[in-house]
Amino acid sequence: MNPPLIRDKINNIKPLRLPETPPAHYLPTDTRQSDPDLAIVVESWGGLPAAIRAGIVAMVRSVYGEGGVRDGSPDRL
Repeated sequence: MNPPLIRDKINNIKPLRLPETPPAHYLPTDTRQSDPDLAIVVESWGGLPAAIRAGIVAMVRSVYGEGGVRDGSPDRL
């Protein structure tokens, strides 16, 4: 038996179609409110002078340590 020709494969391709229901509709929606102050820092980060970025990083590290990981105590800030 000969393998199918490429043109036969192309002629048998079915068109793409949208699913009737959106996939993963059962997943929960993230409803957490983001901190507007943090959003300002994130949005501006690339345009901040290096000294300002270094200062922000130093302040965070002074609270959370070198790895930037919170130790579980909610009142560290």
